[in-house]
Amino acid sequence: MAAQDPRDDDTPPWDVALEAVAAQESRRLRRALAIADFHRLAADLDFRTHDFLATIRQLVAHGVWRHHLGEAPEGHPMSEAELERLYVHGRIDEDLAEKFAVTWEPRG
Repeated sequence: MAAQDPRDDDTPPWDVALEAVAAQESRRLRRALAIADFHRLAADLDFRTHDFLATIRQLVAHGVWRHHLGEAPEGHPMSEAELERLYVHGRIDEDLAEKFAVTWEPRG
């Protein structure tokens, strides 16, 4: 039997369980999620905040989620330059995300 080509795998590159938790929380709260929400979820579920943020980063990169500056639904999507400043060493800088009130939510 031939080995399956890993490119044929439809498994998303993010943690689908953390995606489901975050999406459910966004629906429950009826708003986009901020860093404080991810801190609370991580503490409640005994995960690292970084695990949630790494998942969210992948979701945004693949167009499944979006992020905004400001908590209001009309908060503007982040420009490429703003987005680049938010990531330090490939990770979301939590202090910067809080400072600029970055929020994340599922598309659609």
